[in-house]
Amino acid sequence: MALILSRNNLLILMAVLVTARFILLPLFDWQEGRVAAIEVKARQVNKVSALIASAKANEMLSAGIKGKISRLRGSLFPESESIKLSMQQSIRKILADNNVTMTSFEWSFDEYEGPLRTLKATILFNGTTEGMIRSLVLLRSSQKVIKIAEWRQRFTQSKPGDLGTTRGSMVVEFYTIAADAAVSQNANSEADGNE
Repeated sequence: MALILSRNNLLILMAVLVTARFILLPLFDWQEGRVAAIEVKARQVNKVSALIASAKANEMLSAGIKGKISRLRGSLFPESESIKLSMQQSIRKILADNNVTMTSFEWSFDEYEGPLRTLKATILFNGTTEGMIRSLVLLRSSQKVIKIAEWRQRFTQSKPGDLGTTRGSMVVEFYTIAADAAVSQNANSEADGNE
């Protein structure tokens, strides 16, 4: 036991422990840091590789979305300064052509969300029931999106076999899209891709 605890052996043991503490442990810490950095970079490379591999699918998806946007553009009203007036006149004409009088027309909602604009109007009317039914069918069968969000009506029958008259209100919703929306979005996406 005295041989193990000799001064030379203790000095050698101390040198080994000092070497382990000040050389080997920092070396292991450095190595672990490098391994962690390499793992992070490997994950980043895998993500970039996956993005590159899916670029063709993304291009096809983008082309499909652009096609849907262009088809949708055909069913939305074009944005203009006079859209409210032209919509009001259009609805007034549809109702008047079917013996329904528009007694009040009030814009109740006007909001922009990007290139899309939502407009709502509250309309009070009275006239023949048959005319109102025709008017509603014409509004709903428009090539442009006109949503009848709310509809309240009271019927009055004047004689048997006659549909009588009606009076009530409806809330109609229209959607407009800016004419340059697709162009500006395409320019923005191309600019983002070039950076």
